[in-house]
Amino acid sequence: MMREESLLLASRCIDGAPARVFFVNAHCVNIAQNNAEYRAAVDAAEFVFNDGVGIEVLCAALGVEVSQNLNGTDWIPALFRSLRKREAPCTLYFLGGVPKLVEIKCQVISRRWPHIRVVGGKDGFLPSDAEVLEDIRRCSPDIVLLGMGVPRQELFLHRNWQDLCEAGVKLGIAGGAVADFLIGAVPRAPKWMRRRRLEWAYRLWQEPGRMFSRYVLRSFQFLAVMIREWWGRRVTGKIT
Repeated sequence: MMREESLLLASRCIDGAPARVFFVNAHCVNIAQNNAEYRAAVDAAEFVFNDGVGIEVLCAALGVEVSQNLNGTDWIPALFRSLRKREAPCTLYFLGGVPKLVEIKCQVISRRWPHIRVVGGKDGFLPSDAEVLEDIRRCSPDIVLLGMGVPRQELFLHRNWQDLCEAGVKLGIAGGAVADFLIGAVPRAPKWMRRRRLEWAYRLWQEPGRMFSRYVLRSFQFLAVMIREWWGRRVTGKIT
């Protein structure tokens, strides 16, 4: 799916049937191997977009065509820009991150996209879902943008989707660290690295302690998944 097509489909949900938007990268595939509820959440989502070079390699090995990388860091700002075409402004609720940065993230979103009205926000360290669901019902936003990390954000949407729809939510977006990139709390890789699909290397250089396990050690787990899926399809004749 091309980005323009995905943006159009997602923007139409504001006036139509509600939808969840998830992004899946190699790290997500690894989590899905041992987390049945997360797999169920991904299976139930209306939109699941490919994020990163690992997914492209996996899809190529399985003979699945992927036309464009739809990572959330680029896709979500593109969606916000596309919503300028609407006559009425959209409302947004942000959920996730540390308490001291929630207000800053909401302010940045409001300033960069004035046609999107931020009506509420909470950090991602609440004792239960009930408290935030009550606040979302009070605010009745069109969009809920989550920055709680995988798999917490996807599980929150999966467990509470019916309640969120009844609260008027049209788009539930599992955005990961997108808001941290927007406010500059986490700098993005230079454009030349992004064009060459090396953003993962930049993040590893930035945060070696946190990212070494994800990008190096768990790459072997992802490789094992890829080989297993490739071999399974080959013996069943699904790959020529």
